Amino acid sequence: MRSIGILSGSFDPIHFGHIRLADSLARSIPLDEVLLVPLSVPGHRKPAASLAHRRRMMQLATENHPNLIIPDFRFKQESPSVYDIVRAVKNAYRDAAIYYIIGADRLPGMQYWQNAAEIFTLCEFLVCPRPGYNLSQLADFAASYGAKIHLMRFAEALTSAELVRKQLALHNDAPDMLDPAVIHHIARNGLYLPDYETLLKPMLNASRLQHTLSVRQTAVDLAVIHRIPLLKTSVAAMLHDCAKCMPLTALRQIAIKNRLTDDKEILSSAALLHGIVGAYIARERFGIQDEDILNAIANHTIGRSGMSPLELCIFVADAIEPLCRPYAELEEIRALSQVDLRAAALLCFQSTKRHISRTGGHYSIKSQMAMDSLAYQISQ
Repeated sequence: MRSIGILSGSFDPIHFGHIRLADSLARSIPLDEVLLVPLSVPGHRKPAASLAHRRRMMQLATENHPNLIIPDFRFKQESPSVYDIVRAVKNAYRDAAIYYIIGADRLPGMQYWQNAAEIFTLCEFLVCPRPGYNLSQLADFAASYGAKIHLMRFAEALTSAELVRKQLALHNDAPDMLDPAVIHHIARNGLYLPDYETLLKPMLNASRLQHTLSVRQTAVDLAVIHRIPLLKTSVAAMLHDCAKCMPLTALRQIAIKNRLTDDKEILSSAALLHGIVGAYIARERFGIQDEDILNAIANHTIGRSGMSPLELCIFVADAIEPLCRPYAELEEIRALSQVDLRAAALLCFQSTKRHISRTGGHYSIKSQMAMDSLAYQISQ
């Protein structure tokens, strides 16, 4: 007879604790499969990420775990009961032994579950430790109502998903908690961060907002290749053009009032000034305190000597994102960006300088310094 485990929850997001628990139980019972059942809206809290995003993260996290399955059950209600879940599994695996995986903290309320008596005939329970709960006493209590209980004293306690979300809110990629493919999905879609897309809508026109979203995806993909923090990249990309649609008079007013620069060349150009003002807005309006993120926003057009990997990442992504207008060196810069961000950034500067020279414009002194700095670094 096949043995099927059920681990349900919000998986908001799925983390290594979920995977290790499911794997350890699959080996020890043993279980042929463990079904990871994401709940649309668990009773205690509305998930931060949509069900579609959570399912996708679960698929990414379980790609190398063939015994962990994400079933596509369709429940009538957003918060299915234990009975709904067990009945759905039993209908799908009629001849299998069913084991429901729960934490010890859920045992005291078992007798109040919907159709509890029938649940106890349909499945057995694998009970995992929880701090502050006496497993033996709770098992005896549950057994008195007819539940078949197996105490998993060895099972690893789950990392708190709330703790994971707190780390993500701090722009920490949480590599000890999350699969790399999961954090990539989170950063690429801006999950567990402020809803910058909505916050930016009053500030940017539609095309500029689409450019911003495209820069985020491009920058995060580059960050994976070049081992740059993904969430910092995601935030910097979303806010890099937050001042782009402001008129020059408003940009100058903010810059002069707050002493952001006294450079006459920069103060005379919205194209040069919006990055510096954008960094100020990111700090004052959006609460960004990380200096590397702020520098990436401030220098995404002008550049500077000694640009950090994050600054280079945003600078290059801004120039090569899929929606940008084609120009002579675009494909070469895109190819370079996959192997060397400094070389890609240098070609960006050179391409812009050639364009400005052809149109009779004046090339920024600070951009020239940034270009010279990159050329020197690459030559060493």
